[in-house]
Amino acid sequence: MIERFSYRGWNNAYKLSNGVVELVVTADVGPRIIFYGFRNGENLLHEVEDDAGKTGGSEFRLYGGHRLWVSPEVPRTYYPDNNPVEVSQHGNAIRFMAQREELPPGTNLRKELEIDLARTGSQVRITNRVRNDDTRSTTLAPWSPTMMGAGGRTILPLSPRIAMDKDHYLPVGVFAMWSYTDFTDPRWVLGASYIQLQHLANPQGQFREQMGAFTTRKAGELISAGAISS
Repeated sequence: MIERFSYRGWNNAYKLSNGVVELVVTADVGPRIIFYGFRNGENLLHEVEDDAGKTGGSEFRLYGGHRLWVSPEVPRTYYPDNNPVEVSQHGNAIRFMAQREELPPGTNLRKELEIDLARTGSQVRITNRVRNDDTRSTTLAPWSPTMMGAGGRTILPLSPRIAMDKDHYLPVGVFAMWSYTDFTDPRWVLGASYIQLQHLANPQGQFREQMGAFTTRKAGELISAGAISS
């Protein structure tokens, strides 16, 4: 079921529901998946209260939820997604496309979320796309951060652990760290199958923010995932 309705001050939002879980996607700004949770349940995503219902302006706002942006982090990364987006249906999927980023610090990129909610269960497939509408080529990496609510946990899957032999000399994953990544912080749990990062409302570590990104191979697929706690 797809329903257009008003949500927290935004007049144009879309609710996608299959009777088990619900998503709310903003169309006045973004696009952002601002809500995901079980039907009549609480939001598993974080919403920035001060940004609810706001539109327009040149200030970058966090809003919350799931969004798409680009790396490396340079001025264009923080192009404000404060304007209406185009909404269209493609089979079972709903596509939300932002306007072209024409004004400074934009470089004529267009960002798009395509969302396909399973007919039953809690599975959602999100396809993130970045299109370069400029006459010049550009170098970037799509990045899709999701802001989770306090009390949650990010789980990054690792490839299987196998003893070293002649078939296992090469690395199977790369973990990126930032200057404030601190593995002595109790929010991190480093395991054999997963790396976990807890999200606490009042962290007690050396730095409030913790961040890491991991790329690995599992079941024949290349998996990239990241975690931020703040």
